[in-house]
Amino acid sequence: MKSPERAKALKNSGYCCERCGVKQSKAKGKEVKVEVHHKDMIDWGDLCALVIKKLLPDPSRLEVLCGSCHKDEHSRSTEAPADTASETAQDAPADAPEPDLLSSGGSEQDRRAAIT
Repeated sequence: MKSPERAKALKNSGYCCERCGVKQSKAKGKEVKVEVHHKDMIDWGDLCALVIKKLLPDPSRLEVLCGSCHKDEHSRSTEAPADTASETAQDAPADAPEPDLLSSGGSEQDRRAAIT
């Protein structure tokens, strides 16, 4: 996976293994790749479950819209009054969907913190 964070980690390490010091090389016959490792580990089971839940919900939670209506729907949902957004998960009914952690609302840092 490519990301600015991954690129920064590679650059900060000088493209060298932080344990043994071997340097990444693309020289023919001397190819060495370095890889970025998540020190805190990633719980792929939880992450996959969240992605599946949000991207592959029950068909009753889906609706078919034309491009224009779909755009309007997303514009409307980002313009919701502040007091409607104040409902917490504790106040929501038990069968209410979880907040959309991967939506475009909130900062990138907030979304990453929510899924870690």
